[in-house]
Amino acid sequence: MSTRVCPSCETIAPNPWAKFCTKCGGALPEAQAAVTTPPAPWPPQGAWVAPPSGYPPPGYPPPGYIPPWYMPRPKTPGTAVASLIFGIVSFFVWFLGIFTAPPAIIMGVLGRRKSVDDPVRWGGKALATTGLVLGLVWMVLATLVISLMVFGRLASR
Repeated sequence: MSTRVCPSCETIAPNPWAKFCTKCGGALPEAQAAVTTPPAPWPPQGAWVAPPSGYPPPGYPPPGYIPPWYMPRPKTPGTAVASLIFGIVSFFVWFLGIFTAPPAIIMGVLGRRKSVDDPVRWGGKALATTGLVLGLVWMVLATLVISLMVFGRLASR
């Protein structure tokens, strides 16, 4: 809203909606709507402005970016799965451990090496580690039990 000025006494009206001057009583002119021009668009229409260096144009991802839904899942090597299976069998089926613990250890090492060397392509590191640990635990327990049996037998003579 604009201020109103009395044309006869040059008094500024106290409120913008007043119709008469408070000092002389003369009629105030109608308030003129303030004319505003819209700001010019920046950049001027039709002009091309390069983005700052190092940034891609708006709406495009940075170079080399691969969205997660396009990222292939790493494959699980068969040696890791076989290591886990042999490790579980050797740990829970005690008498088969002599046949399954060594393959569990060997395949666990191979599966871990494959998944550590190329983690983008190969996964299954946890499976290989679990099979390796189960095979090693069986070997340690079997060695302990056999040594206790041998020393117990020798001590009883």
